[in-house]
Amino acid sequence: MFGLSSSAGVFGLVADMVVAIYQKAGFGPIKKWVDNFFVVSLPDQSWTEQDFVRLTVHIAVPWSPQKICPLASCQCYIGFDWDLAAKSVALLDDKLSKLLTTLLLWLSPESRHTQKEAQSLHGRLVHASCIFRLIKPFLCSLIFFAKSFRSLHARRFLPRNVLADLHQTDNIIRISPSRVPLRKPDPVDINWWGDASTSFGIGVVIDSYWAVWHWCPGFAVGPGREFDIGWAEAIAVELGLITALHLCRFLLAEYCAASS
Repeated sequence: MFGLSSSAGVFGLVADMVVAIYQKAGFGPIKKWVDNFFVVSLPDQSWTEQDFVRLTVHIAVPWSPQKICPLASCQCYIGFDWDLAAKSVALLDDKLSKLLTTLLLWLSPESRHTQKEAQSLHGRLVHASCIFRLIKPFLCSLIFFAKSFRSLHARRFLPRNVLADLHQTDNIIRISPSRVPLRKPDPVDINWWGDASTSFGIGVVIDSYWAVWHWCPGFAVGPGREFDIGWAEAIAVELGLITALHLCRFLLAEYCAASS
């Protein structure tokens, strides 16, 4: 079915029709991604897997018995492990393991890659960024590297910025939890402000507290240099987070001391 580039779009019209039929019949919620369908049986519903398949047998919807997963609170869908009871989602273990192995290969000093390989890795990292959200700022350089190829068969070494971003991506994935809650936590305004200057350094303000860092002598930040203003502003955010954590521990210790 998907041999032609237009086939997925044409199939989408059929898939939308199937979803509409099931929703009208009271099944669902139901979601689909191309030819993958994910249906949820709510506590007040009593239909079975057989009821689900039987509904569209008259219009010859070719459900595959081998690919139908029985109803359960934990299901695999589009490469993620969805735990509805715990209200969490995780990247599948085998996908995570293969991704980390691939990153190690790319970080090898003698590593050279084609445009197709760069596009493939970028797609896998975009998929993983649904769980590891902090890697998103480090994915741009990889897609620009993929766009810079002039030959489909060329194998090229990684530019320094791509290599640095992949190192950051690899570190973030390795130290971050692979399972996250489905519901985002409510944001808390801690009155944080931060800024970076190419000539001076970084300043951070949290409520009535502040901190300042000056660039080391001889260290230059700016256009055409290894570290630009985008890097400096990202460091300001990182230092702001570290300061907030330190301030939280400090205020907690003061509170405990006053309470005792």
